[in-house]
Amino acid sequence: MKHRMFLLSVLVAGAVQAENFWSNSDFEQGGEVPSGYTTPSGEPSMTRWDEPAASGSHSLGIVDTKSDTFANWVSDRVVLPQSAIGKTIQIKYKKLFNMADGYARLSVTFHDFSGKGMKDGGTHFKMEGAGEGWDSKKFMEATQTVNVPPHAVSMRIALVSAGGMKATGEVYIDDLEVLCECFVEIVG
Repeated sequence: MKHRMFLLSVLVAGAVQAENFWSNSDFEQGGEVPSGYTTPSGEPSMTRWDEPAASGSHSLGIVDTKSDTFANWVSDRVVLPQSAIGKTIQIKYKKLFNMADGYARLSVTFHDFSGKGMKDGGTHFKMEGAGEGWDSKKFMEATQTVNVPPHAVSMRIALVSAGGMKATGEVYIDDLEVLCECFVEIVG
């Protein structure tokens, strides 16, 4: 009987709950740029960190007015929780976009111990045309799943307007969450 009670206690203590491990998810923290993001290439003058926003007063945005170049926001590399490696994670965000002659994309990449991008570690979520909610300027929710490679150590997220170099338009994301099912201890 004591063994059954112990087993039940272990099962209750190991309940699974999805947790967001992405910092500055609402893009409200930062100075001249949002904390944890840079504009490493392309045309930085086309990047935006202000309104419109789904919540608060900031979103991550690009207003691409030049068909011969692109703009991007790239996050710092974030160390993956051990419980996410080799598993499926969810990327949840709110988006607002209107792109012409191409698309914008939200890219998720994974990196090994040396920081090198992994061949099997990239996923791109395209946003083309006028997104649902564009006319009313209402952000729409999106949820994507991504498989984390078994040897990944870190990940990065980028918002890019380079879906075909002729792409022009506007794209904004807000309330970005990266969720994994982590084992948490239930106290009580």
